[in-house]
Amino acid sequence: MEPWRRSRTRRRTWVGVCALGLVGLAMPATSALAAPTVPTALMVSRCGFSHRSPSDPIVHPGMNGMSHSHDFFGNATTNADSTLDSLSGQVTTCKTVGDTSAYWVPTLYSRGHAVDAMDSLAYFQNISAGDIAVMPLGLKIVASGPDNVRWACFDHGMANAKFLRPKVCGKSQLLAVGIRFPECWNGADLDSSDHRSHMAYAVNGVCPDTHPVMVPRLTFWVLYPRISRIDRLTLSSGDVSTAHGDFFNTFDPATAQALHDYCLNGHRICYKNMYRVLQHLHLARNGTPSL
Repeated sequence: MEPWRRSRTRRRTWVGVCALGLVGLAMPATSALAAPTVPTALMVSRCGFSHRSPSDPIVHPGMNGMSHSHDFFGNATTNADSTLDSLSGQVTTCKTVGDTSAYWVPTLYSRGHAVDAMDSLAYFQNISAGDIAVMPLGLKIVASGPDNVRWACFDHGMANAKFLRPKVCGKSQLLAVGIRFPECWNGADLDSSDHRSHMAYAVNGVCPDTHPVMVPRLTFWVLYPRISRIDRLTLSSGDVSTAHGDFFNTFDPATAQALHDYCLNGHRICYKNMYRVLQHLHLARNGTPSL
């Protein structure tokens, strides 16, 4: 059996471990994903793998099959024809109620075989000492590049090392890739022609004048099984250095605002048990599992 094709039982065990104590994931110690120097606030949306498709509703809208292969998380209906209206209120793999957003990354291959992701974790963080704006509905963001992407090894749900390229992780560890998305918005456009220029990264926690609206910083981690032959790893987009992530925000507005006010502008660390937060805000569904 290939090392990444684990039983469902073992996958559930790892997922349970990775759902605990993860504040460090959103604030890796490298300069690219550095912890801010101000008090932080954090919430998490854990989203299982949904589907795999050569589609990209941001870069290649309306052209199903024209993109390299992507692994999609969150919204189960995402395809090249997806719009805000078509995604809103649809079935999602995210455990946080109301998160019907679409998250996707290039498919990872080991020796030519697609590697099935075990889970993903979307961290939304307020890196400001004050209040920030709620992420606008319909916002599309693409993030890539060595300053914003790290590979990591995870041990008991924590990243114990981070690299520009994958490493062979310990036998009890998971391989992961993390993408940091920009948190400064120009305040007007939900997308742009290059899918990047409507957003910018803060410098020392301050947004540039061209992009004055600070929204939550999204750091998206995808967790994979341990892989022993990292020299055979590639992405559907090319070499592992081409790792990138895409995000299409269709989070239910009322739920997103309540969580934003309580966790992020309330300067609370809500990641440990999002279900209790949802219960507190009267947003939990009966039978929704704890994160």
